[in-house]
Amino acid sequence: MRRTLAALMVAVAVLDARLAGAQALRGKVIAAGEGPARGVEVRLFADSSGWLIGVKASTMTDSIGDFLVVAPSPGNYVLDVRRIGLKPARSSPFSLKAGDTAEMVVRTERHIATLGGVEVRADSGNSVDFTRGFSTRRARLKGHFLDRAEIEKRGAVTAFDVLAGIQGIRIVDATAGGSNEMRIVADRGGRSFQQGGVQCFIATFVDGIEYDQMELARTLRAADFEAVELYTQAETPSEFRKMNSSCGTVLFWTRSSSVAKKKG
Repeated sequence: MRRTLAALMVAVAVLDARLAGAQALRGKVIAAGEGPARGVEVRLFADSSGWLIGVKASTMTDSIGDFLVVAPSPGNYVLDVRRIGLKPARSSPFSLKAGDTAEMVVRTERHIATLGGVEVRADSGNSVDFTRGFSTRRARLKGHFLDRAEIEKRGAVTAFDVLAGIQGIRIVDATAGGSNEMRIVADRGGRSFQQGGVQCFIATFVDGIEYDQMELARTLRAADFEAVELYTQAETPSEFRKMNSSCGTVLFWTRSSSVAKKKG
């Protein structure tokens, strides 16, 4: 306790020595609705005929809103205070004579900044809006097409149920490592195609973005779809032909027309 008191007395002595012969400004910042305002930045500007010509000294208010700022030389000054949550405040010009210590109370008030609205725009990238192509493709291309009414008539529940019974594809158990995974594969005469001993999986797209079949089964249901298009490899429109579409392509279009993230 004695050491702390001694250190405080030394600090006061040093401050008194610093202020001796200097010009300073003591004060307090008070905010309406808050009282003494702590943590306020206090800046002392030199004033020349109404023009502020730079910060000459600065400090912060303490826990009870008090501050002490020492001017580098006698002259005319303006005090500026600011802190987040308070309206900035600035004093009228005042003079400090050599060796003077002036006093000032700065009053301000709370201020809640209101940000303007934020507009978020997203680029759909390589997505395709089926409303601009589904009807045209249905009229001009070969394939299997289901609109919303036809999907509802099928009484489907899962995404895979939508395709049940459509000629040329099968939903098979592609279990691997103990997992139970169903996949959409090409089919002829009730037998799935084989490529190097591997079942021939059909390329799958949701809202124009290539989509992993298991992710499709986990995240979407039959009720989410507005339309479905199914093509063999030869019938697949050029914009949907990928390296893995040699066994055919199925296009799912969601009712919200939202762009699905690519899954792989």
